[in-house]
Amino acid sequence: MTQTQAVKEILEKLGGVATLKEIYKHIHEIEDCQWGTKTPNATIRRIVQQTPDIIRMKPGYYMTKEYQNRLVVDQLIEQPHIHINIINGSGNNVIAHVDNNYTTPYQDKPLAQKRANIQVTPTIPDELNNPEVMRLLDIARNEGWLNEQYQPLVSRTKAAILANQIGQICSVEPRWRPFEKLWHREHLCKDYDKAQGQKSTGDIELEMKQKLE
Repeated sequence: MTQTQAVKEILEKLGGVATLKEIYKHIHEIEDCQWGTKTPNATIRRIVQQTPDIIRMKPGYYMTKEYQNRLVVDQLIEQPHIHINIINGSGNNVIAHVDNNYTTPYQDKPLAQKRANIQVTPTIPDELNNPEVMRLLDIARNEGWLNEQYQPLVSRTKAAILANQIGQICSVEPRWRPFEKLWHREHLCKDYDKAQGQKSTGDIELEMKQKLE
């Protein structure tokens, strides 16, 4: 995995939006990426500033392009007249116009106090938008595998295992593309193939199967 891919994956894992400090803290959770530098933070800053798929919301705050596309917000990016409401009340700059009650979840409470309170809506692909699949997605969310917007909170390989388990139980066809649409990522099939070479995969598959069924 490249360093850019690692930064994007951490952004996705944090809900699609994060501060630089949050990215610095969590980037080393990506075990497949080697940094090989004494100044990884400087490399991360360069990546978020130069990667087209990563967008600056405001100084120190970045989001993925996919997250931007999911926001129902009028002129959010770089508009000086827009007011941003920071959860801890220390910021003054976001009014976001939204059409639902979903709120981006933050697992780390101290960091959550520094995040913009922006509401988003999950877009469920047609192939997954049925009661049985949604029931399993809700189970996965309750187990902590997915966040409130049904985005993965686990590694790419574990997410691929989850997609395969749900796909098998609900006969989702095609198997991978609907989950790639939902999770705004590509190559789930390759992630699943990679998982097959990991010793823990059998136990993970058994655990998921028991909890999903």
